[in-house]
Amino acid sequence: MAHPTDTFAQHPEDSTRVVLLPSDFGPTVTRATNRLGWSIEQPGEHSLRANDGQASYIISHADDGTVAIHTADASSVPHAAQSALEQALRIAVGPTSQTAVASPVEEIFGPEPTLGADYDAPDTLPAPKADDRGSSPVAGFGIGVITAILLGALTAIAGFYLINVFIIFDYLIGIGLGAALGIAIQRTTLDSSNYWWSVIGTSAVVAIISQNFMYYLLTINSVGISMDMLSFGDYLSAILEEGLILGDAELGTTALVISWVVEVGIIFFVTWGAVAQRVQVAQVEAVPDEVLQHVATLVGSGLSESQIRSNLATYGWTQKDDQDDAFAALGAAIALSEADKDDD
Repeated sequence: MAHPTDTFAQHPEDSTRVVLLPSDFGPTVTRATNRLGWSIEQPGEHSLRANDGQASYIISHADDGTVAIHTADASSVPHAAQSALEQALRIAVGPTSQTAVASPVEEIFGPEPTLGADYDAPDTLPAPKADDRGSSPVAGFGIGVITAILLGALTAIAGFYLINVFIIFDYLIGIGLGAALGIAIQRTTLDSSNYWWSVIGTSAVVAIISQNFMYYLLTINSVGISMDMLSFGDYLSAILEEGLILGDAELGTTALVISWVVEVGIIFFVTWGAVAQRVQVAQVEAVPDEVLQHVATLVGSGLSESQIRSNLATYGWTQKDDQDDAFAALGAAIALSEADKDDD
């Protein structure tokens, strides 16, 4: 359907490279022109006419979602006017606000200007870095599981022949697992905290299973029976029926299961403590500095997540995964800064 101002379509125009939803066009362009001090001569839902005091411009919403500007008298659009509108549109994607209290963002990046008249929004931002999500998720799980099997078996051997202080052994498993996964983080491009939590949780469970399996092998070997005579499943049933025994205290099956859960928890948190900083550094490095700085300014200005995503989209950061990376990088930068302050 033709728009009321389609008669201006034959005039020279320049795209602002700003993409807006149809429902956002009118409010966003109005905020932008108000910020520039342009007067609205003819409002419209899909296009409007504005005057900067020197010339009249038709600002329209193209079929591809971009905002275009062209003159009402068919002359060329001055570059200054086109550039000013583009910058104002980027700022006007979300409402402005002021923050009176220093936020973690300000503590890291300094007192950032809010999205008001004092903020010089960048014309462009670096494109998202090459999509590295092609790194196989199997890599992290493989390294974690293999390391957990080896460490679980070694600590079982130590506990069988020496003294079984499971808390110490679980701590050592966590340290060893953290060292192995730290190397994996550096050599892969997988920097999602959720991913590494899954890897660590799975590896912790595998380590406890490996411990119990090695105890099983050592036990049947010490009494001279074969695996055919007592399977691993039969062994687990037997120790579950016997329950947890500490000294002369028989605490039962429930206590044994709880002790396994506690062991998994110890391994998980010790391992995460060893690799968290490396994951956060990887998240920060995955996003260009200019983008991180810009997102920090948007957050410091009080914009909502959806408004920040809309703003990033105008710079070519249209994919949700890329936008998620930018948010994760900012969160990681804040966490690293807080950790540095704690160390001091």
